[in-house]
Amino acid sequence: MLDIIRRGAQSLAVKVIFGVIIIVFVFWGMGSGGGSSSHTLATVGKTDITLREFAVAYNRALESERLRNPKFSLDEKTSARLKRAALSQLVLTQVRLQEADRLGLFVTPHELLMEISRNPAFQNEKGAFDQKKYISLMTSGGRTPGAYEEDVRRELLQDKLLAYVAMSAGISEAEARREYDFLLEQRKAEYVLFPAADYRSKVSLTEDEITAYYHDNKERYRKPAMADLEYLTLTPATLSAGYAPADKEIEDYYKAHQQEYSEQEKYQARHIFLRCPPEEGADEAAQKKIAAVKATMDDIAAQLAKGADFSTLAKKYSEDKPTADLGGLLPWLEKGQLGLPELDAAALALKKGEVSAPLRTPFGFQILKLEDKSPAGVRPLAEVKDEIAASLGKEKVLADFSKIQTRAEDALTAGTPFATLAGQLHTSVRDTGLVELQAALAALGLTSDARRSVEEAVLGVATVPAAGVKPQSANATAPAASANATARANATVPAAAASAGVTIPVPVNVSDGIALVRIKEAQASHIPPLEAVRADIVTALTDNHALVLAQEAARTAMPSFTASSVPAEFSSKLQTSEAFDRIIAVVPPLGDAPGLAEALFQVPKGQWLPSVFATATGAVIARVSEVIPAPEAEWEQQRDAIMQDMLRARQDQAVSAFMQDVFAKTELKEASNLQEQLDRVR
Repeated sequence: MLDIIRRGAQSLAVKVIFGVIIIVFVFWGMGSGGGSSSHTLATVGKTDITLREFAVAYNRALESERLRNPKFSLDEKTSARLKRAALSQLVLTQVRLQEADRLGLFVTPHELLMEISRNPAFQNEKGAFDQKKYISLMTSGGRTPGAYEEDVRRELLQDKLLAYVAMSAGISEAEARREYDFLLEQRKAEYVLFPAADYRSKVSLTEDEITAYYHDNKERYRKPAMADLEYLTLTPATLSAGYAPADKEIEDYYKAHQQEYSEQEKYQARHIFLRCPPEEGADEAAQKKIAAVKATMDDIAAQLAKGADFSTLAKKYSEDKPTADLGGLLPWLEKGQLGLPELDAAALALKKGEVSAPLRTPFGFQILKLEDKSPAGVRPLAEVKDEIAASLGKEKVLADFSKIQTRAEDALTAGTPFATLAGQLHTSVRDTGLVELQAALAALGLTSDARRSVEEAVLGVATVPAAGVKPQSANATAPAASANATARANATVPAAAASAGVTIPVPVNVSDGIALVRIKEAQASHIPPLEAVRADIVTALTDNHALVLAQEAARTAMPSFTASSVPAEFSSKLQTSEAFDRIIAVVPPLGDAPGLAEALFQVPKGQWLPSVFATATGAVIARVSEVIPAPEAEWEQQRDAIMQDMLRARQDQAVSAFMQDVFAKTELKEASNLQEQLDRVR
């Protein structure tokens, strides 16, 4: 299995970017390399990765997921993914640390201290490192300062290794300019299209050909599983209407929570934005850039002063492209929302329709035009009444939810129609209609366990409708259901019931509550018979043969196309493409035409390509009609940013190549019982 890492290191997926894990350690039954101990998962060089280390790393990964997503639910698939990531991290860390040691790199005590002291969690209210707070947090978290400091040291050492390797990469302005010119050069093509549609009438198909195509391409015509699910969702959101608070409750809540409904000053403006470096620490090149941008902004301000349209200038000049397309229009912003007090002050000082002077921010220069503004204040009760009513209603639902769940279980036992229960609870029944099974399941908002169980129940109805269905897997979806309701899930649904629809006999879990689900109709995934897809097959085969005939016609005509002329019979069919470049490598409007764009960058202007190319609509004979150099103005404006991007790309390539070489030289072994040991960790 560890050989996968070496092989994977040659692919584009394996890019060692600073601080990012890029090796996916896949434990899928590859050959083992033994293991010195039943508690050793893998050996990197001469260092063992133990089950205990892995358990710690895996539990940290779990905790991290829970912190990022409070609704995180651990299922088998997610657990396997996190285990792969945790083991990948351990292997990668060891490879890096061993290479850093070989190169003689180390972390000094001062570097370690500075890194730890920069962590805000260990600082006092003045921003200074607080040793007592540090030790207290370590103790409460169940770790020792020594263990934490070792983890930080290892991280710093890996960063130092990658930075050390990255320093070997560099790029000169001349190199950057050559690469820029190469990548952003554009071309246009002249071409003659031989439309496949012109040859469809010449195609004749045999029954044997149609049958053979069907058998060779059956999976292409497979229909997905389908389902029509009727469902009643019982959550605070869907039930709050039946628990509406009285007006007095709403008024009392509003008076007690005025602060929740207070608003800062707000404004909406248009802006024209030009990017440039900050003033502080600007070198000579940056100062020139700042001066040039300021001059441009002053010119824009002068045009506005003479009556130029703000929206038009924003579209022409602003470097904030998403808003430039809207004439510079920004969304409504609260004071302080952007963390740019100078911007807020300038906007709020304007009257509606006024334009500001050029404004300097840390990111560049801006000119604002105020569209509208709203003063600070408290939203009136009439405006927030519905919002408060919904919130209070949800709280009442939560307080009563155990009774609601019992009521739902009793309704299932009694066979009460969903619509009847919905009417009693002041909510409504919904229906997915007959759609793909995965879309139907997604509509219900099920938890992962519930989704899997309902899917199994649906497929049971779909595949064995005549023998009855026993959706026992629904038990797993309702951990809060009563013991009696759970037991009822074991009752086999008779064939007659299956034909009329199957109700899952216990509530199933959704993200904020439960749902009752009835399977109205279910269809298993299947391959339709030949006759059902005959028309599609005839169309596909006809298109394929027509394209072949179009290519043959183009090849026959090709010798008459010389470097400087177009045969008279084809001159009226000559077309010109839009411009295209090497990055996108698609010739519009021809669309998918494998190799065509690349070939057009290999020949000089005016020369016909030596071969015919197939496109989605036919065959083409093509040549370059125009070569458009990379834009000079953009290079002058963005030189520094372009060079930085290219430098980072070159550094990434250097680090990637270095790590590929390191992995190739590192001895990696896995334990023979690796999967068994991983399965023991919960």
